Amino acid sequence: MNRKQLEKQKEYFDVTANQYDTKLIYHPPYHTKLETDALLKPLEKLSKKDLIVDYGAGSGRITIPLLQKKLSVLAVDISEQSLVKITGIAKKLSLSTLQTSYILPKNRKVQAIVGADILHHLDLDEKLPEMYEALDKDGIVVFSEPCAWNPAWHIYLRIAADWEVEKRMVYCSYFNLKKTFERHGFRDVKIRGLGILPRPFFNWSPKISEMHDALGNVPPFNLFAYRYIIEAKK
Repeated sequence: MNRKQLEKQKEYFDVTANQYDTKLIYHPPYHTKLETDALLKPLEKLSKKDLIVDYGAGSGRITIPLLQKKLSVLAVDISEQSLVKITGIAKKLSLSTLQTSYILPKNRKVQAIVGADILHHLDLDEKLPEMYEALDKDGIVVFSEPCAWNPAWHIYLRIAADWEVEKRMVYCSYFNLKKTFERHGFRDVKIRGLGILPRPFFNWSPKISEMHDALGNVPPFNLFAYRYIIEAKK
């Protein structure tokens, strides 16, 4: 990804209107809670001494739940305003195990790298090797991403999104993600589907929401899931 593209993303996400809604961090809807639980589940064996990187942390959609579990988190984001916001939220909630950075650490190893809606903003052939290098032995990565083959996202992109910022989402298909992670040395790559239709539609019923999410992981529906949870090991 060239400097011009990086600057565009930085400028875009420095704007409050383009950041994840702070109100949803304080009071996450049910579908977001399910997604967060799926992201955090592979981290259950980590200790409070282990460092977890939230890559593309934004306003703290994943960082804050991690901090609430008393885990040590390094929030990494290209947007200065996002890191200022996330620091303010952590302070307001009296969460003290937060560090922030614009880049992955190069002088220390981390035990896990997580992120939500970040992979499709990256050149994976450039960034996955950096993540692999930053991980400690047997370290893990866990990401949540929109599925490129789900029609709902393409409708959303044309109505409410900036195509220049979001266009790399087309690479987030089941087979391409699996192949790309494996090509860069990651092992035990698992991709779980969440839902088929837009998941916020089902917030009115926790039970229906859970059933709908489970449907997204049933073959062949998983190829067209609304969202993916990608997990892999170093």
